[in-house]
Amino acid sequence: MKRRRVFHCFFLGRKVYLQVSKRRFQCSSCHRVFTEDLPGIRKWAKRSDLLWLTAFEMLRYLSFTTSSKLTGTSYCSLRRELLRVIKSDQIDWQRLYAREDSLIIGIDEHSFRGQRMATTITDISNHSLLAVLKDHRKQTIRIFLRSIPPEIKEKIREVCGDMKWMSVKLVEEELPQAKMVVDKFHLTGCQHEDR
Repeated sequence: MKRRRVFHCFFLGRKVYLQVSKRRFQCSSCHRVFTEDLPGIRKWAKRSDLLWLTAFEMLRYLSFTTSSKLTGTSYCSLRRELLRVIKSDQIDWQRLYAREDSLIIGIDEHSFRGQRMATTITDISNHSLLAVLKDHRKQTIRIFLRSIPPEIKEKIREVCGDMKWMSVKLVEEELPQAKMVVDKFHLTGCQHEDR
């Protein structure tokens, strides 16, 4: 039975690999041959889902470059996996916010590499990431905002972001009941630039 090595996790600072061999079965009635599924390891994957979760957790505190080096992944693979896992259409809005009275969300741009930008949408009230959008274009952000169910959208009282005119206009158009708030980090950046 052919084996392959899958990077699984870290333990005491060392990389842990799994030796994986999948069994093959044959259906007694139709004679169809199939291979067993292993939870947490996708077909042909060289890294387990646990390793990707570790990499995503690192991204909360480290750059893409550092996270890629520590987890032995490429920048492109890490970005692709992040965008695959976190999608706006997978958010269970009702489960998360049915009991909330009001919400504060954050909209921010991040550079993946050079000029390649992505947009993160965060739930500031609960300190959690909601979505990573593929770019920072106005239409991409608009589509996300329009995907929020109306009854949840009404609960959004504030949107925290930068001072780009595009962000202000989007909030006015898509979330008219919400106030646009500029976070202190963008204000601090402006003060430094003025000096």
